[in-house]
Amino acid sequence: MTICAAILAVMLAACSGGGAKSQVEDELDALRTSATAASSLAEVKEDLPEDSGKDFDAFLAKVRDFDYKILGSEVKNDGDGAYTLVTVKITSYDFGREYLATWKDYLKTHKDASAEDAEGGEFYKELFSRLAGLKKRSHVSYVDVKATEAEDGSWTTYIQTNEKLQDALFGGMISEMKALADE
Repeated sequence: MTICAAILAVMLAACSGGGAKSQVEDELDALRTSATAASSLAEVKEDLPEDSGKDFDAFLAKVRDFDYKILGSEVKNDGDGAYTLVTVKITSYDFGREYLATWKDYLKTHKDASAEDAEGGEFYKELFSRLAGLKKRSHVSYVDVKATEAEDGSWTTYIQTNEKLQDALFGGMISEMKALADE
């Protein structure tokens, strides 16, 4: 999961906008256009097998290649103050399904393998090859993004800490990784 967290952390950008919906749109647009992720993730890339670099870059491009639609927003109050929940439909590549399929295939030839065994080797080579080869966005998620307004009228979203949004952007891969880790 550290690879996914690192990618998203690098891609996130602080933007300002007019209203909660606009702020969420600005930040999602910034994620889609982030050109710094690949160069900033050189350290993650270095930990991969040498011939995985091109597939890793293609995977990063696919992470940024998501669609979204703002479905609505609702003002709430939790006792600490008012905030707005912006509901977003995210359509991304089904990285989670492919991650799970790759892991199952890997276990067929490595019967006693653990997640630690796969960390730097052929599992990730195969994984990024398969993720880079995905052709269409088929993973659909519905996510609420919390936004709060400051006194100066600027908005803060909680995209960095929104695990459901992160999982949606990574096509369910984070939840599949967590499920495997819990087994």
